[in-house]
Amino acid sequence: MSSVIDGPDTLRRILSLERDGLTRKQIARRLGLDYTSMCRELRAAGYPGTSGVRPAITEAQIAEGIRLVRDEGLTYAQAAARLDVSRPALQRHLFDRGVRVGRRVKLTDQDVERAAELRRRGWTYTRIAREFGVADTTIRTRLTYRDTGGAAA
Repeated sequence: MSSVIDGPDTLRRILSLERDGLTRKQIARRLGLDYTSMCRELRAAGYPGTSGVRPAITEAQIAEGIRLVRDEGLTYAQAAARLDVSRPALQRHLFDRGVRVGRRVKLTDQDVERAAELRRRGWTYTRIAREFGVADTTIRTRLTYRDTGGAAA
């Protein structure tokens, strides 16, 4: 099996990037190395690492995370990947600041009322769904829910 750390220059670059605050996953990705092999070789060479501890998320990263989630509609995982931080840490910081990600409302109450009117006019669920840009099961479910007074059908 060949070594991913092919010499002292590679080792120096890894240790330098680690001192700069990059995680080993970030370093492996940046240098094009296999993460697992790199960590195994570093441990064998006497560099045990930080056991996955990441540097703290900065206020700038939190602010950018808020913007990504609110303005661009990204999920926590997508925003965390773009910022190169852990999803649980970003999510915790955003929760603390009142930023939540949930299901987007595809049909407003007014849309459901309009869909009900179209259904009364004889439109099919599929035709109504195309009108609103949703699945026909969404229309059927919302109209059934509306017609039963909020009780499950």
